[in-house]
Amino acid sequence: MRNLVAAFFLAPLFLTAAISTPAAAWGPPGHKIVCYMAEELLSKSKQKKLNALVKTFEHEGMRFDYFSTGCTFADTARRMADDKVKGWEQFGEFKKWHFLNLKRDDFTVDRGDCHPKQGCVLLGIERDTKALKNGTNKEKAMALMFLGHWVGDLHQPLHISYADDWGGNKIDHVAGFYKDIRRKKLHSVWDGGILKKAGGSPDWRAYAHKLLAEIREDAPAPTGGPTDWAQESFDITTAPETLYCKKKNGKCNTMGPNRTLTEAYQDAHATTMDQRLKLAAERLAAILEDAL
Repeated sequence: MRNLVAAFFLAPLFLTAAISTPAAAWGPPGHKIVCYMAEELLSKSKQKKLNALVKTFEHEGMRFDYFSTGCTFADTARRMADDKVKGWEQFGEFKKWHFLNLKRDDFTVDRGDCHPKQGCVLLGIERDTKALKNGTNKEKAMALMFLGHWVGDLHQPLHISYADDWGGNKIDHVAGFYKDIRRKKLHSVWDGGILKKAGGSPDWRAYAHKLLAEIREDAPAPTGGPTDWAQESFDITTAPETLYCKKKNGKCNTMGPNRTLTEAYQDAHATTMDQRLKLAAERLAAILEDAL
């Protein structure tokens, strides 16, 4: 039985990290679900290696008992770096690694879209996969936490979007069905609003087991690599039913800051959200099975 004490104690810190910056990731429940399922999908021998690395992890007194809670560390690190907290400065360079921005007239994701100096989520996955394979135990433990987070971020559709509206964070007058979410932003709807309405927050563990049962009944996850997975997310982001942008004259143009979303939006996208969480977990498990 997994220890709930650490998760309860750290939850407020992670929640703050998730809501304090323009391009937050999956909310804490989403990241925990992805990493929990990925661990459950590993072979027993790789689970032991993973858990040993989790116990090795430490930064400025912060430790984790479980991979699922450790996968929220990247958002905490970004917030602490933004606040210029001593001992966290080195994480500032990863601020733009949670997402990938494209141009509004570009509908095909390419590795070249990742800015060579700023980086992006694709670079994060590449770097931390290599570190997990070849680093010291300390480097591997840190890479593990970031890698779990990056793969989760890549599968949140609005993380593959446009810089000028901060991935939907400037679509910040969301009314209707999601009026009870803390941040009235379209990005926040996809970070956690849909999951919350579906029953996956705060009871993320039960939701993870529901999705795990579905994974074991589903066909294997489609093959491909991170660039392909980013394309999947971007296709969802720019789809008309997402109400993020409107395609016209070869561009996906802004629709302004206001949205009124109904229960039909939840019905249309809850299954999509579940699928992204499941694919993220399956693909993360495959990376970890190979790298550990």
